[in-house]
Amino acid sequence: MALAAAILVMGTAVAERAILRLVRSARLRRQFFALPSAVRTALVKDPIDVKGDSRTITYLSCRLPDAARLEHELHGAPARFVRLIDGILQSLAQSVLATGGTVLDFGANGFSACWNAPLTDINHAAHACAAASRMLNTMQEHNRFPLNDGQAPQTMTIAIGIATGSAIAGVFSERWSLAGDCVSRAEELRLRCAMLGFSALADGATQASTSQSFALLGLGEADGAYALLGDQSTRASPKFRALSTFHERIFAAISAHAFGDARDLIAQARKLSGASQKLYDGFVARTENLGMNKQNVA
Repeated sequence: MALAAAILVMGTAVAERAILRLVRSARLRRQFFALPSAVRTALVKDPIDVKGDSRTITYLSCRLPDAARLEHELHGAPARFVRLIDGILQSLAQSVLATGGTVLDFGANGFSACWNAPLTDINHAAHACAAASRMLNTMQEHNRFPLNDGQAPQTMTIAIGIATGSAIAGVFSERWSLAGDCVSRAEELRLRCAMLGFSALADGATQASTSQSFALLGLGEADGAYALLGDQSTRASPKFRALSTFHERIFAAISAHAFGDARDLIAQARKLSGASQKLYDGFVARTENLGMNKQNVA
């Protein structure tokens, strides 16, 4: 009888723990859009206080600028549009989850994500850049290969903004989310991708933490924006080294008010692999404006 009672107590305790895990898992599904499996397991086992927490995070904003155009083109084939966009976004989101990031929301044209929240990730900036590099490769593969239904791929672009900084994390209206300057900074960088001619831009704080591991190209922006062109292998490539060297020489020439030399260097840089013509158009306009100001002062 004593043994049976002990087994019954143990069985009841196990059942209670299982029910508690199910309750916690259901709560996580309501509060978070998508968590890496390891993070979900950890939070089910040992929940954290999600009422409010302040920490330094890296935030990523991703959008598909061509989604609106495709919606118009495929208006008569809504199922194909949904299948196409959802397939791409799911693949991109997997890059986030594979690097330990949390997907915060998911819409018809993109999503946002973060690292170092809700669980600690001391390499959050590097993991965000790794995810973005994978996402760039995903888009290249999509644009290169036929779709599963045998139809030619719909050529699409991507815009990614990455920023690192302090944020407040917590549950807002039953959903876990973030508030902070880095959030708006990442959104702003994403919006500037098209203007500067790159697919992914990172802020100075992110670059400072990852400059030796990723191909982050200085753009001479006053607010310290960098173009993310790839991972360590891209950074070590002769193409990136040449582009980075030309940028350093261009910035040095502009700082020295050697505007003629700067324009000559820009003309040469335009021919390099990975060059952004939109960026160099801005460089030329800047040298012309500075040159005119110098003449007026003289």
